[in-house]
Amino acid sequence: MIKAIAGKFFNSGEQAQIALLGDEGAGKTTLMYHLKLSNWGRSMLDQLTEIRTIEQWTEDMGDMCTPIVTDDGEQVVIRDAGYHYEFFRKPYEYGLWDMPGNQCLEDLWISFYRSIQFHGVIFLVDPSNPKLDRSRVLLHRALYAAELRLAEMVIIINERKGKVYDREANEVYYKLELHQLNASTQSRLKVVVMDVTSLRGDTDKRWLDVLETIRKQAAKQGIKLG
Repeated sequence: MIKAIAGKFFNSGEQAQIALLGDEGAGKTTLMYHLKLSNWGRSMLDQLTEIRTIEQWTEDMGDMCTPIVTDDGEQVVIRDAGYHYEFFRKPYEYGLWDMPGNQCLEDLWISFYRSIQFHGVIFLVDPSNPKLDRSRVLLHRALYAAELRLAEMVIIINERKGKVYDREANEVYYKLELHQLNASTQSRLKVVVMDVTSLRGDTDKRWLDVLETIRKQAAKQGIKLG
């Protein structure tokens, strides 16, 4: 089924495929909407209602919901039981696959790995999450998945407003046990820090730097993107 869906959206060739992974609530869906809708905020909700069901966030929302935060701090929720896919054209053509992070759907990740050749994996981490152990487990599964062994791995530490990440101590780096990775894994790994809610579209320089990292890794494998 996934192969059929993938075939509908793209031809293999030189179009990059990028997996967006991370624990539930790490900011994956927020990142995607900030890329797709450069003026993301309350005004963008009207556009989203045409493709998703948007509701005010309440504590009793179930696991099949994705909470997102607008520029003005309003928290809303997207009811969605699966993945999101978006297609982008610059600086090269790529598909971005937002994988569900809740526990009941994380086993679907391997199905995507086996059906799609991913050139890059972007793993989001919320440093304020008290359950970083779960993020660590999910990250290491992806790092050592045989199907992703050639993909560039970019870890985005999602530094939220008002929750400053300590770059000097770099405690998240150690909590994720990145210092224990072997040399070959380290060579295809990049760690960046950014607040994904501050991204302004898919031409934001910080995002373009991430895409350039993936392009360079693909070039090492003899794959030209764009």
